[in-house]
Amino acid sequence: MQVSGSIAIEKIHAHDRRDRRRVYGENRHVRARIFVGGLSLVAGLVHLVLAGHHFEEAAWLGTAFLADGLGLSLAGIWLLTSGTKQAIRAAEVIAALTVLAYLGSRTIGLPGMDREAWDALGLVTTITELAIVVSWPFLDRPGREAGVENGLITSGRREL
Repeated sequence: MQVSGSIAIEKIHAHDRRDRRRVYGENRHVRARIFVGGLSLVAGLVHLVLAGHHFEEAAWLGTAFLADGLGLSLAGIWLLTSGTKQAIRAAEVIAALTVLAYLGSRTIGLPGMDREAWDALGLVTTITELAIVVSWPFLDRPGREAGVENGLITSGRREL
């Protein structure tokens, strides 16, 4: 009786370890998804904090900062909670558009505004957004490869 009880406990612990691996990410894809989701959240929060200041410059600019901050933040949350290709694409597209807008504001100027000076916070945030954009090799993988690495697909059968 003692042997069967200890075997059952070992099976429970093995199952718990497997679940933790899926959540915390012992594979490259999950760790990259968590990292990029965090970057997206940080960049989004920076834009939300700065939106008020940009409303003073121009209403459309403040609105753009607000929309960008909400978009990046929501994409980061979506990426952290689901990791679907749509979440990855949303974060990458919003980050790419933000990088282009920042570079445009510093090189040719935005509509109705002069060129702005380069600033440290803007550069750091833009580098963060560039990291989101170039993350696709780590996040965008065929479903079968991701399933095999996560232990969801074994020997041709799909496990739930």
